[in-house]
Amino acid sequence: MSGCNLAAVEIFCGPGGLSLGLERAGFTVVASVDNDLHVESTYLRNSHHHKKAQFIRADIGQLSGRDLLRQVGLGRSDVDLIAGGPPCKGFSSANLKTRNGDNPHNKLVDHFFRIVTEIRPKLFLMENVMGLIWFADEFLRSGNYFSKLESLGYETQLNRINALDYGVPQNRQRLLIVGKRVKALVTS
Repeated sequence: MSGCNLAAVEIFCGPGGLSLGLERAGFTVVASVDNDLHVESTYLRNSHHHKKAQFIRADIGQLSGRDLLRQVGLGRSDVDLIAGGPPCKGFSSANLKTRNGDNPHNKLVDHFFRIVTEIRPKLFLMENVMGLIWFADEFLRSGNYFSKLESLGYETQLNRINALDYGVPQNRQRLLIVGKRVKALVTS
Protein backbone atom coordinates (compact mmCIF):
# COMPACT_ATOMS: atom_id res chain seq x y z
CA MET A 1 0.00 0.00 0.00
CA SER A 2 3.03 2.25 0.34
CA GLY A 3 3.06 5.18 -2.06
CA CYS A 4 -0.70 5.14 -2.66
CA ASN A 5 -0.96 8.83 -1.77
CA LEU A 6 -4.19 8.50 0.19
CA ALA A 7 -4.95 11.65 2.21
CA ALA A 8 -5.83 11.22 5.87
CA VAL A 9 -7.07 13.67 8.48
CA GLU A 10 -6.60 12.70 12.11
CA ILE A 11 -8.66 14.30 14.85
CA PHE A 12 -7.82 13.85 18.54
CA CYS A 13 -4.30 13.17 17.26
CA GLY A 14 -2.45 13.29 20.56
CA PRO A 15 1.32 13.01 20.14
CA GLY A 16 0.99 11.29 16.75
CA GLY A 17 0.98 7.53 17.29
CA LEU A 18 -1.99 6.90 15.02
CA SER A 19 -0.55 9.33 12.47
CA LEU A 20 2.63 7.28 12.42
CA GLY A 21 0.64 4.06 11.87
CA LEU A 22 -1.37 5.68 9.08
CA GLU A 23 1.82 6.86 7.37
CA ARG A 24 3.30 3.37 7.62
CA ALA A 25 0.10 1.97 6.09
CA GLY A 26 0.48 4.20 3.03
CA PHE A 27 -1.62 7.23 3.95
CA THR A 28 -0.35 10.78 3.85
CA VAL A 29 -1.57 12.57 6.97
CA VAL A 30 -2.42 16.06 5.75
CA ALA A 31 -4.03 17.45 8.91
CA SER A 32 -3.89 16.57 12.58
CA VAL A 33 -6.22 18.17 15.10
CA ASP A 34 -5.96 18.39 18.87
CA ASN A 35 -6.64 21.12 21.41
CA ASP A 36 -3.77 20.55 23.84
CA LEU A 37 -0.75 22.88 23.71
CA HIS A 38 1.59 20.19 25.10
CA VAL A 39 0.34 17.67 22.55
CA GLU A 40 1.03 20.19 19.81
CA SER A 41 4.67 20.64 20.83
CA THR A 42 5.20 16.87 21.07
CA TYR A 43 3.48 16.26 17.73
CA LEU A 44 5.59 18.92 16.05
CA ARG A 45 8.79 17.48 17.57
CA ASN A 46 7.84 14.19 15.86
CA SER A 47 7.01 15.89 12.56
CA HIS A 48 9.77 13.99 10.77
CA HIS A 49 7.32 11.06 10.87
CA HIS A 50 4.43 13.01 9.35
CA LYS A 51 6.10 15.65 7.22
CA LYS A 52 3.02 16.80 5.31
CA ALA A 53 0.63 17.07 8.27
CA GLN A 54 -0.53 20.50 9.24
CA PHE A 55 -1.22 20.62 12.97
CA ILE A 56 -4.42 22.45 13.87
CA ARG A 57 -4.85 23.30 17.54
CA ALA A 58 -8.58 23.65 17.98
CA ASP A 59 -11.49 22.64 20.14
CA ILE A 60 -13.21 20.05 17.95
CA GLY A 61 -16.55 21.23 19.32
CA GLN A 62 -15.89 24.62 17.73
CA LEU A 63 -14.39 23.37 14.47
CA SER A 64 -16.55 22.57 11.45
CA GLY A 65 -15.55 20.16 8.74
CA ARG A 66 -15.63 23.04 6.26
CA ASP A 67 -13.24 25.13 8.38
CA LEU A 68 -10.90 22.19 8.86
CA LEU A 69 -10.72 21.60 5.11
CA ARG A 70 -10.27 25.30 4.43
CA GLN A 71 -7.31 25.50 6.83
CA VAL A 72 -5.44 22.78 4.94
CA GLY A 73 -6.55 23.82 1.45
CA LEU A 74 -8.55 20.69 0.63
CA GLY A 75 -12.01 19.88 -0.66
CA ARG A 76 -14.25 17.06 0.53
CA SER A 77 -13.25 14.78 -2.32
CA ASP A 78 -9.55 15.15 -1.40
CA VAL A 79 -9.96 13.32 1.93
CA ASP A 80 -9.73 9.55 1.78
CA LEU A 81 -9.78 8.87 5.54
CA ILE A 82 -10.75 10.52 8.79
CA ALA A 83 -9.28 8.76 11.79
CA GLY A 84 -9.17 9.38 15.48
CA GLY A 85 -9.60 8.17 19.00
CA PRO A 86 -11.89 10.49 20.97
CA PRO A 87 -10.97 10.64 24.67
CA CYS A 88 -12.71 7.80 26.47
CA LYS A 89 -13.06 8.99 30.07
CA GLY A 90 -16.81 8.44 30.07
CA PHE A 91 -16.48 4.83 28.89
CA SER A 92 -13.21 3.57 30.35
CA SER A 93 -13.32 0.84 32.98
CA ALA A 94 -10.40 2.64 34.67
CA ASN A 95 -12.67 5.59 35.41
CA LEU A 96 -14.66 4.62 38.48
CA LYS A 97 -15.79 8.17 39.36
CA THR A 98 -17.38 9.59 36.22
CA ARG A 99 -17.93 6.56 33.99
CA ASN A 100 -21.48 7.25 32.91
CA GLY A 101 -23.60 8.51 30.06
CA ASP A 102 -23.48 12.09 31.34
CA ASN A 103 -19.70 12.47 31.23
CA PRO A 104 -19.01 15.52 29.02
CA HIS A 105 -16.13 13.67 27.31
CA ASN A 106 -18.75 11.41 25.69
CA LYS A 107 -19.74 14.33 23.46
CA LEU A 108 -16.36 14.04 21.76
CA VAL A 109 -17.64 10.87 20.06
CA ASP A 110 -20.49 13.03 18.72
CA HIS A 111 -17.96 15.48 17.29
CA PHE A 112 -15.97 12.71 15.64
CA PHE A 113 -19.05 11.49 13.77
CA ARG A 114 -20.15 15.07 13.06
CA ILE A 115 -16.83 15.77 11.31
CA VAL A 116 -17.19 12.51 9.35
CA THR A 117 -20.70 13.48 8.19
CA GLU A 118 -19.61 17.01 7.28
CA ILE A 119 -16.54 15.97 5.29
CA ARG A 120 -17.82 12.59 4.06
CA PRO A 121 -14.48 10.88 3.45
CA LYS A 122 -14.23 7.61 1.59
CA LEU A 123 -13.23 5.85 4.84
CA PHE A 124 -13.26 6.51 8.55
CA LEU A 125 -11.65 4.79 11.51
CA MET A 126 -12.40 5.42 15.16
CA GLU A 127 -10.38 3.67 17.86
CA ASN A 128 -11.60 3.53 21.43
CA VAL A 129 -11.91 1.43 24.56
CA MET A 130 -14.17 -1.61 24.62
CA GLY A 131 -16.25 0.19 27.23
CA LEU A 132 -17.81 2.14 24.40
CA ILE A 133 -19.61 -1.09 23.54
CA TRP A 134 -19.72 -2.90 26.88
CA PHE A 135 -20.88 0.13 28.84
CA ALA A 136 -22.30 2.41 26.20
CA ASP A 137 -23.85 0.31 23.49
CA GLU A 138 -27.04 2.23 24.13
CA PHE A 139 -25.04 5.47 23.86
CA LEU A 140 -23.95 4.58 20.34
CA ARG A 141 -27.43 3.51 19.32
CA SER A 142 -29.15 6.53 20.92
CA GLY A 143 -26.84 8.84 18.96
CA ASN A 144 -28.22 7.33 15.73
CA TYR A 145 -24.66 7.36 14.40
CA PHE A 146 -25.02 4.23 12.33
CA SER A 147 -28.34 5.13 10.75
CA LYS A 148 -27.00 8.60 9.88
CA LEU A 149 -23.90 7.08 8.33
CA GLU A 150 -25.94 4.51 6.44
CA SER A 151 -28.11 7.29 5.00
CA LEU A 152 -24.90 8.90 3.70
CA GLY A 153 -23.87 5.68 1.95
CA TYR A 154 -21.53 4.15 4.55
CA GLU A 155 -21.17 0.53 5.55
CA THR A 156 -19.93 0.36 9.13
CA GLN A 157 -18.26 -2.42 11.11
CA LEU A 158 -17.37 -2.70 14.78
CA ASN A 159 -14.23 -4.73 15.34
CA ARG A 160 -12.72 -5.92 18.59
CA ILE A 161 -8.95 -6.30 18.60
CA ASN A 162 -6.29 -7.01 21.17
CA ALA A 163 -3.23 -4.79 20.81
CA LEU A 164 -1.16 -7.73 22.09
CA ASP A 165 -1.80 -9.43 18.72
CA TYR A 166 -0.11 -6.47 16.98
CA GLY A 167 3.11 -6.29 18.98
CA VAL A 168 2.04 -4.13 21.93
CA PRO A 169 3.46 -5.73 25.08
CA GLN A 170 0.20 -5.68 27.01
CA ASN A 171 -3.19 -7.31 26.87
CA ARG A 172 -5.19 -4.30 25.65
CA GLN A 173 -8.64 -4.76 24.16
CA ARG A 174 -9.66 -2.02 21.71
CA LEU A 175 -12.72 -1.21 19.65
CA LEU A 176 -12.31 -0.14 16.04
CA ILE A 177 -15.28 1.36 14.24
CA VAL A 178 -14.55 1.33 10.53
CA GLY A 179 -16.67 2.82 7.80
CA LYS A 180 -16.49 2.76 4.04
CA ARG A 181 -18.59 4.94 1.77
CA VAL A 182 -20.09 2.55 -0.78
CA LYS A 183 -22.55 4.93 -2.42
CA ALA A 184 -21.62 8.03 -4.40
CA LEU A 185 -21.16 11.23 -2.47
CA VAL A 186 -24.20 13.45 -2.76
CA THR A 187 -23.18 17.09 -2.44
CA SER A 188 -25.41 19.41 -0.53
